Amino acid sequence: MNSESTSEDEQLKCILIPFLKMSGEQLVCTPDQEFDGSLCELIDRYPSEKNAHYPDIRIRKSYIMSYNNETKNAKWVYEILNNDTLKINCKENGSFGKNEFEGYEQGHLAAAANHRWCQEAYHDTFLMSNMTPQLEKVNNSFMKIVENFCRKKAIDENVRNVHVYTGPLYLKFVRGKYFVLEPEKEEKPGKKIPTHYFKVAFVEDKNGKVNLHSFVVPQIEKEEKDFPEPKVEQFVCDIVKIQKLSGLKFMESRNENTMGKINLTKLAVLSG
Repeated sequence: MNSESTSEDEQLKCILIPFLKMSGEQLVCTPDQEFDGSLCELIDRYPSEKNAHYPDIRIRKSYIMSYNNETKNAKWVYEILNNDTLKINCKENGSFGKNEFEGYEQGHLAAAANHRWCQEAYHDTFLMSNMTPQLEKVNNSFMKIVENFCRKKAIDENVRNVHVYTGPLYLKFVRGKYFVLEPEKEEKPGKKIPTHYFKVAFVEDKNGKVNLHSFVVPQIEKEEKDFPEPKVEQFVCDIVKIQKLSGLKFMESRNENTMGKINLTKLAVLSG
């Protein structure tokens, strides 16, 4: 083994978030952050996408997304939650037009309830690119349970920001394992219907620690025996598995010696 090689424990955890592209805040050098017992750095970068050299990035008032023109859905949506972004400064409007998804509800990826801090931000969540076909049970129960978990974390007085990624998955279950569905030779027009959804939340507290919470929510027809009274713990899923199934990379490991000082993001205050 090379004597200059670095063990995994000595490597810096790099969390990829497009924070500056949305907030316009400046990074400041601060004491080290800690993630899962390791040093970590929040890097102003999009998550890496498998086989995507030129992603279709769309920046909105309340979120950033990478759009997939084949599935007609976002690959991922990134949003920042904290006490300021969760303020209610505009009226709620349940709909901005008729439901486009026959047999399904219009399920938000960046939830409308997260972005009532200004009218434009709220309206942006109703763009069709931010919506996927969701079953009623998924939209009004399963996804809301995970969304409420993230909002509760964001309003904690010890939390600076909650960085949230949400996106669809297209999976098949074979012999006890999940595999990514291969694209159909002739895709049906309109949006592809996801089989699952992932949500990855990096909770950044004011003491320089970052905690990870990651979930996968199934798109099922009815309340099955495994979900008689759904709780957030039932949707917990390892980040490594989510990265493998989504083809996205939200975290990287780098040699600490090559990175210099650690950067810490400021509180995101988005202006309406």
